[in-house]
Amino acid sequence: MRALLAPAFARTILDLHRPAIVRQTTAMLDSWQGGETRDLFRDTHHLALDITAAALFGDEDREAARRLGHLIERWLELGFSPPFRDPQLCNTYTQV
Repeated sequence: MRALLAPAFARTILDLHRPAIVRQTTAMLDSWQGGETRDLFRDTHHLALDITAAALFGDEDREAARRLGHLIERWLELGFSPPFRDPQLCNTYTQV
């Protein structure tokens, strides 16, 4: 599995995505207010989804990319089960 994923994380590939990574991270940090309590797990989870969506689909429709990211995440949670086994997941495909 590592050999399969390694090319996607090569320095040359990551350098191509650096602007999107910086943009998404800056947007997240700019949304924070001084003195507030943050759920860092949730924030960094959304950051990872936003960066992945920007890398895969561009920045044009961030919300649609995030919804798709959540669908993919749900599918992975189901253990790569076909999406038609979960009616809730199946119904959300038409909303993306």
